[in-house]
Amino acid sequence: VLRPGDRARVVAFNSRDDMLQDFTDDRAALSAALARITAGGSTALYRTLYISLKELKRDRKEDNRRLAMVLLTDGLDTASSVSDDQLLELARGGEVAIYPISLRPRARVEANAAAFSAAAYFLSRLASDTGGRAFFANSATDLDGVYARIAAEMRSQYSLAYAPALHPAAGWRRIVVRTPGHANLQIRHRLG
Repeated sequence: VLRPGDRARVVAFNSRDDMLQDFTDDRAALSAALARITAGGSTALYRTLYISLKELKRDRKEDNRRLAMVLLTDGLDTASSVSDDQLLELARGGEVAIYPISLRPRARVEANAAAFSAAAYFLSRLASDTGGRAFFANSATDLDGVYARIAAEMRSQYSLAYAPALHPAAGWRRIVVRTPGHANLQIRHRLG
């Protein structure tokens, strides 16, 4: 779903992060990186996201390119040294919309309902706080449709910005976006 000028990077993670392909617009290189991903081991989800967001913030160029992170995970974190609150605080302050896709086979969800419920809540909150959207898939066959919806959403967004007149360095400010007279628009934005 990448268009000319779009760039992506592929990072695999379990108990450690492994950048399989740095930012590129080369679809073949990205496909090859995706083909090298294997599942297994413990999962340091929060730490991986934290590090990735820090790297994006550090490497961000002075262009107006929209940044998004698509995260394929079951949502369970079993090995992070970073807390969910630390991750949420960093994610809220970034300019990266996060689109978590939770792959949740029914048998695993039923076996550990409480953990998957907490993970679903966290992924939904991460998405909403960053202006993204969370998706929950029961099988890998659902993924093509999810990726297509994310791409369509990214291509149909408008960017708005504001700078507070008083105390510009005061920190987090809650914002509300409304579109009076346009009931057919779906509004999704960072909460602050």
